[in-house]
Amino acid sequence: TSALGPKGELLFSSELYQGNWGFFMSRDQGASWKVNGVARGGGGCHATLHIAKSGKWTAYVRAGPGETMPRYESSDEGKTWTLGAPTPFPKAGIGNKLKVLTLASGATLLVTADQFTPTLAGGKQGHALVALSDDEGKTWKHVRSVPVNGGMSAAQNLDGLIYVFGSGMACAAFNEAWVRQGKSADELTAERKAKLEATPGK
Repeated sequence: TSALGPKGELLFSSELYQGNWGFFMSRDQGASWKVNGVARGGGGCHATLHIAKSGKWTAYVRAGPGETMPRYESSDEGKTWTLGAPTPFPKAGIGNKLKVLTLASGATLLVTADQFTPTLAGGKQGHALVALSDDEGKTWKHVRSVPVNGGMSAAQNLDGLIYVFGSGMACAAFNEAWVRQGKSADELTAERKAKLEATPGK
């Protein structure tokens, strides 16, 4: 997953060795690259990066420690990482990549897989969750499901329309107002737990 650093650096995430991962950085428009920092252990992979106004870096990863999708935090521009508070979302699973995007409004959009039964936001297996945060990822008050999965990416057009792309040329288009009609991650997690507990054999 690629990103643009606060000073115009080019960044992309990579799995390194023995469960470690990190970001490669280029300060010369891609002519040369170096490993900017390494998150050691934990099995995190396919990291997607959010850079807050405060300068804190947050990386959301597909898999790793804990029961839900983990996130890591860095206060030194990615040189060192610590495991942050867990997210409320299921781990994305094999074959899926995440994407985080800062919208024109300043809200944070996270795109992750929703491949579990029953799905978190009422979609089908193989759909994606799109979630909005107004506090840079501390809470996720609005979540919806879109029919996209796999190696996901996202972008926002100048007219405000948001596009989420997935495997097999899949694409979903919506605006921020549509996502804001969704329930919070905490509400959906409680509903999903109740459904699982009511399902025989779960």
